[in-house]
Amino acid sequence: SVTSTSGDPNEGMTINVRGISSLSSNDPLYVIDGSFGDLSMVDPSDIASIEVLKDAAATSIYGARAANGVIVITTKEGKVGPPSVRYSFGGTLSRRSRYSDRSVNVMNSAERVAYSRELLEKKYEYGDKNTWIGYEAAYENYRNGVIDYNEFCRQVDYYETLNMDWFDAIMRDAFSHTHTLSVSGGSRNAKYYASVGYNRQNGILQKEKGDRYTANANITLKFDRFDLQFKLSGNTQKQDHTPSDVGLTDYAYNASRAVPLYNEDGSLYYYPKKQNSSDIQSWFNILNERDNSYEKIKKNSVSFSTAINHNILTALKLGAPFSYTVSNTYDHVYPFEPPYSA
Repeated sequence: SVTSTSGDPNEGMTINVRGISSLSSNDPLYVIDGSFGDLSMVDPSDIASIEVLKDAAATSIYGARAANGVIVITTKEGKVGPPSVRYSFGGTLSRRSRYSDRSVNVMNSAERVAYSRELLEKKYEYGDKNTWIGYEAAYENYRNGVIDYNEFCRQVDYYETLNMDWFDAIMRDAFSHTHTLSVSGGSRNAKYYASVGYNRQNGILQKEKGDRYTANANITLKFDRFDLQFKLSGNTQKQDHTPSDVGLTDYAYNASRAVPLYNEDGSLYYYPKKQNSSDIQSWFNILNERDNSYEKIKKNSVSFSTAINHNILTALKLGAPFSYTVSNTYDHVYPFEPPYSA
């Protein structure tokens, strides 16, 4: 079972081999060329085969870490022959949500204003009047004599026809692409395979992106009954996110379309908002919050493995593998702090 738990392309997929258990982790064990590894370290174009082990036999081979299943990945090796150079390209287009989608059921501006008008006409007052915006604010200002009837009608007409498109303001149709350049060749006694790759993942949330660079080298030497393998791989990733606490996706789906994003002069429109359940009030604009917060992630890893195999008999092989991996992750989150308070 492979599922995506968020719209962030850099989060990767959640993979369950034997179902969801009560254990703290349900992730399968990844074995890459005989060594434990991370799926993000492998360029898909370098994969020669994938095997999924999901029964008790997997546990007997790899121990308790294989309780959630094992995914065995074998990368490509060189082929006998003259040098062969190959370039591959792939692309995906992710479509942002739209109000015309069946799964989206949001009132337009006229419907939202009519809903507010009906509540207020029935004397149903809700929330803190100090944080009222849109039609509610215009109604309260007219009732208190802050604006006259003509200005009230002008504002109501503006809110009824605004139809703010929050999906367009916060999201985008995103095109992601991947490139891989590889070379392979060799003789019966010595084969080689090497590749470099680049992957750009663009998220449907604006300013969400990730870059990944990979390199891989695989050399196989054969001497009578012995064969040696040397594999070296490395990758570096850079990701730009908006912190999840900002809640861009939830805001796009739930914000009223009768509330503007910009003032008539083109500046950002701020409205008063209470912070959580406290009495602290701040001036809020979703783009200001997004642009004044960020999460930057950098990942680097290098893996080296070698193996010597001795063919004792035709059906019996003795092998001695060794692998070493170094990796580090840097995650910097800068929280948003409202620049205005009231």
